[in-house]
This record gives sequence, structure tokens and C-alpha cells, in this order.
Amino acid sequence: MPTDGAAADLRGPRGGTARANGTRDITAVAVTTSSVQKDISGANFFNGTHWQGKFVRLICDQTLYYFWTDSASQTVSETATEGTNPTQQCDMLPANTRVEEVPAGSQIVIKGAGAGTLRISIVQTITD
Repeated sequence: MPTDGAAADLRGPRGGTARANGTRDITAVAVTTSSVQKDISGANFFNGTHWQGKFVRLICDQTLYYFWTDSASQTVSETATEGTNPTQQCDMLPANTRVEEVPAGSQIVIKGAGAGTLRISIVQTITD
């Protein structure tokens, strides 16, 4: 697991062709106004679990409501507050704002303020 000091070792996204083992370091995820759970380890995304435990960069062209999870069938709600649906409460990423973070789960649950694209890229050089 990376430490705070590892944040200084961030790099830009590596795109283009897949690595020799078939994995990728950047992916684009379709966002809609409906809550969806995405396993970004799948073949249509990173094609592996090598992104887990590393810093990833998130940026979306729409305001994004999201959280990371290891649980199945989760739903996110931007209106869930206090005692209402605590399992659906989420963080918000304003449109066109990037953030670097270590994913807190193996899947991401997302909902956009509008249809758009969430871009996720591995930005850490550890075990490259």
C-alpha cells in the first residue's frame, strides 16, 4: 500500500497499446444519471487488478457522485444524508476536477449529474 510520501512519485497516464501481459493503465468509463457499479478490473477496462493499492487519477466531464466498494450490488445517491440510506452516501467530484487517490475497494459505484465520461488512470510508478 502506498504511503503519503509516494504521492510525490506520480506520473502521467500510460495509454496506447496494452502491456505485454494484456493489462492497461488508463480506462474510460461511461457515466449516466443512473447509479451503476463497475468492476474496472474487467477486460473492457484495466484488464487486471494491478491498479488496486496504487494511486489512480479520476477526472470526469460531469459532476460525479461515487464511492469504492468490495460489496456486490451497491447503489450511490447524491441525496442520501444523515439517517437516510447511509449505505448510499457518497463523495462528490466536481466536473473537470481531477483527484489522485488510492481506491478503497475493488469496484467503483458511480452516478453522474449528466451523461459523460469518467477517466481513470494509474499514476503511480511503484512496481511498474
